[in-house]
Amino acid sequence: MERIYCNGTILTMRYPRETAQAVLTRNGKIALVGSIENVRRAAGNHAEVFDLEGKTMLPAFLDGHGHLSMLAQNLAQADLSAARSFQDIIDLLRTFRAKNALFHGEYIVGFGYDENRLLEKRHPDRRVLDQVSDENPIFISHVSFHMGVANTLALKQAKIFKHDECTGYLAETDMTAIYAQAAESKLPVEHLYKKAQDVYLQNGICTIQDGAVGKKQFQQLQELADQRLFQVDVAAYLMMTDDAHSVVQANANLLQTYQKHLKIGGYKLVLDGSPQGKTAWMREPYTDGTNGSAWMRDDEVKAFALQAVNDGVQLMAHCNGDAASEQFLNSYQYALEHSGRRNTQKLRPVMLHSQTVRQDQLSRFSDLGMIPSFFVDHVYRWGDVHRKNLGQTRAQNISPVGWAEEFCLPYTFHQDTPVLPPNMLSTIRTAVQRVTEQGVLLGKQHTISAYQALQAVTIHTAFQYGEEKQKGSIEKNKQADFVILDQNPLCVDTQALTDIHITHTIAKDQIVYRRK
Repeated sequence: MERIYCNGTILTMRYPRETAQAVLTRNGKIALVGSIENVRRAAGNHAEVFDLEGKTMLPAFLDGHGHLSMLAQNLAQADLSAARSFQDIIDLLRTFRAKNALFHGEYIVGFGYDENRLLEKRHPDRRVLDQVSDENPIFISHVSFHMGVANTLALKQAKIFKHDECTGYLAETDMTAIYAQAAESKLPVEHLYKKAQDVYLQNGICTIQDGAVGKKQFQQLQELADQRLFQVDVAAYLMMTDDAHSVVQANANLLQTYQKHLKIGGYKLVLDGSPQGKTAWMREPYTDGTNGSAWMRDDEVKAFALQAVNDGVQLMAHCNGDAASEQFLNSYQYALEHSGRRNTQKLRPVMLHSQTVRQDQLSRFSDLGMIPSFFVDHVYRWGDVHRKNLGQTRAQNISPVGWAEEFCLPYTFHQDTPVLPPNMLSTIRTAVQRVTEQGVLLGKQHTISAYQALQAVTIHTAFQYGEEKQKGSIEKNKQADFVILDQNPLCVDTQALTDIHITHTIAKDQIVYRRK
């Protein structure tokens, strides 16, 4: 099959502002990029013409980091992101219970509340949730997924209700016992993953990440791939704390190679918590004197990093606090020094979130071949909270993209979905403006151009995945993955970036999303 894309603006993302008149695709790949005359000359007599009608076409977006499986689970839960008070949480959970006809004893699960947005300015407790039901176990997770609250029945069933003073608030690994029970859903797995995939397709994304996969989840992903459920590529990152090494050994054919749209991208570690929840591990404490803590000992992180290097597998580590960043940098440097493996630059380890990574720390990335992946939309969504928790000076340097530019690092952006929806245009606007919800300019020195922001969700992310020869720009022989926008993001006012609509998402020359 041949198709000609023309009559619009085609941003190749090879060089700043480079455009092409037309693109010829053949059998899912780009056959030619150039003038309309050359493309028509190279095309066969039966080539289909896709008239862009003045719209803008770019290479499809790539998800720098997110959680496909977690999003699928959340689609079967009560969405609490709109809650602005304890009463809102109660009402939303009651409505969810009634709508889903949950029987006595069945779990009610909600996600996405943010105490910073609640009237009470604090987390709800078990007594708030008991008002929803004392006959259903209830658990709600914070928007960061690093903390949550359970009602009395859920606490008792998990055998962690110790006394009446117990609030029901749980953080980090303390949630494990309850979350394992609460995450089960009555809805078919295939239905949930299909809906989750559609969320990414609607946002112009043709490479999805499942960024914290256990052995059981990976088996589930394989089954879904065998059913041909995935329309676009899915890269799974395996939790090293769940025997990821044995999964890679048993599935070596999937390591960095897609089969039925699924591959093993690499390994994953979580080294600390959340800055907005004040559980991220900081070198200096928060303004109230509290601090997060390490999730793992130094010797454990060094051992896992060494195993990743010896296995020749990319390693991603969740690092929100600068103390966690230091631990990862030191551990990976140790691994490189103690491994006999060559060509380690190709491994491209990734520091996920990099929220408070310092300038001196970013200066070490290049020597380690490390990539920072910034959750830059934190500036808009939680920038005002960071000003309160970290103080103005440290908050100014949240997601320090300007320093990454200074050191010529190929940084990427992500939304950590389902923490935030995978809205690349919102992320691009935040990276360009760095304005908080309250209208405060936070870190002018880290603002970048719209083109630089687009690089962070296209060609740079392809490089992060080791797929820069297949994706990330519109060039001959690359995969025909495109996103079509109704306006050119390089030409609109920065405030209007989020007013741009995605009209089509195209994967291997197949239209997988069309805006109605």
